[in-house]
Amino acid sequence: MFKGLASRLGMLCLVIMLLSPAPGSAAQPAVDMIYVEAGTFSMGSTTAEFNEAVRLCQQAKVEDCAGYFEDELPAHQVYTDAFYIDMYEVTNADYAACVAAGVCDPPYDFSAYGYPSYYTNLAFSNFPVIHVTWFDAVDYCTWRGKRLPTEAEWEKAARWNPLTGTVTVWPWGSSIDGTRLNLCDESCDFSGRYPVDDGYANIAPVGSYPNGASHVGAYDMAGNVWEWVADYYDADYYAYSPLNNPTGPTTGTSRIRRGGAYNNPAAFTRSANRKDEDPYTHDSQLGIRCALSADTGTSGGGGTLRIGGQATVHVINDTLSLRTGPGTSYAEIERLPNGTIVSILDGPQAGGAYTWWYIRAPSGNQGWAVEYADNIQTLIPR
Repeated sequence: MFKGLASRLGMLCLVIMLLSPAPGSAAQPAVDMIYVEAGTFSMGSTTAEFNEAVRLCQQAKVEDCAGYFEDELPAHQVYTDAFYIDMYEVTNADYAACVAAGVCDPPYDFSAYGYPSYYTNLAFSNFPVIHVTWFDAVDYCTWRGKRLPTEAEWEKAARWNPLTGTVTVWPWGSSIDGTRLNLCDESCDFSGRYPVDDGYANIAPVGSYPNGASHVGAYDMAGNVWEWVADYYDADYYAYSPLNNPTGPTTGTSRIRRGGAYNNPAAFTRSANRKDEDPYTHDSQLGIRCALSADTGTSGGGGTLRIGGQATVHVINDTLSLRTGPGTSYAEIERLPNGTIVSILDGPQAGGAYTWWYIRAPSGNQGWAVEYADNIQTLIPR
């Protein structure tokens, strides 16, 4: 009898369904995004983290390891406003819609490493789009009504734990776990193999590693493909980066890619790792993830329930039932205690004599919950 969504125990990790209009055409399909609340986090690597990265890199028999990671120093505090970020990397199917609309240029190469037929092959529709430049990434995100994330936003979504206010080295924690991401594993054709079978010798479908999701719920932020971010690159930027909402140097020649890829050793998949890149570059390891600045009215805070908002479960000495459908005849998924914070995904919808909302609970379960029961409002807007 209740409908709930994501927890915000200091983090507000919520999933919204965002409709993005294509220029001069009807709205595009809904795209999952994650809400990342405003707050301060530690960006970059500490000396200890840098040293461990160098050790892990040397273990993979890579040369000049320190030179790859010095631009992660020093670790520094950064505040960002609230924002949304794509839950998944942009797929071939996503990008093809932009090409079909006449807005985006096709990828520069329709193949992928190990797959001669990739972009135009329907079997790879749910794989990340690759062979796109920084400018292609900007065009796609703009077409969706979004933008590229800043480097600070990307790193915050990748490693910040809003429940504790701390950061981890990888999205899931501070120890490498080769089963949680697509990296250069034991079946990889490249050097620096990590001794594990991650399930894919090359590129993988988006969302293939649910146990590797970040603390806010974004998938594949370590490995699979690198992702363009908005900022110009400066190796020394962290020494003078502003505290509030840094957007990178004002000028430059290189942009930045983040996250590592399926053919990289473990050290390069850490969330703090940065790589400068010519914005005209395209390759089989480089894709897109979009972001969106949060409207202060989007995440609730009003007097009515709304999609994209939050609600607090309100029941007296009882629990609220999350169901498979909008009605009391549907099966129960989970019971949510009084005080649970949920996120609103869809609704309202009539079911029997009640009004129902589709929500996500802190557990990640999604289902329908009733707005009123026994003359009590069971979902209180936040």
